[in-house]
Amino acid sequence: MTEVRVINHQHTYGVNVSLVVWECPSCGVVYGIPQSFADECRANGSRYYCPNGHSLGWSETDADRERARAARLQRRLEASEDTARRYRENAERERRTAAALRGHLTRIRKRIANGICPVPGCKRSGFDRVMSHIASQHADWLGAHPEVTE
Repeated sequence: MTEVRVINHQHTYGVNVSLVVWECPSCGVVYGIPQSFADECRANGSRYYCPNGHSLGWSETDADRERARAARLQRRLEASEDTARRYRENAERERRTAAALRGHLTRIRKRIANGICPVPGCKRSGFDRVMSHIASQHADWLGAHPEVTE
């Protein structure tokens, strides 16, 4: 807080002013400007001059910074929502795949229980030892479908 005394011919006035002390990045001179003026320049992007005439100020206003912050937060929110949507879609796809596989496995097990060879292209049916037939005649198919023996 700096006290400034203004002397008029007949009156003396005392004024308390808060100064912000800065150093000019161009010439290095140290100077002070009123806090209220610095706040106003920062808020609306105004320019001011150092005592040696160098133009100084802020390239963006407080409102610009808030708009940029809001835009960043909006992008993060949209990215999070997109990620959540993709996870939900993947989970639903996995549920449908699991249901389809359960149905396929059930059909294969029923064919085996009914004495019918489940291997596509094999027309053998009506025998009791389907699993031994599959093991001896279709070992490659059995290796690709281990869930049949579970």
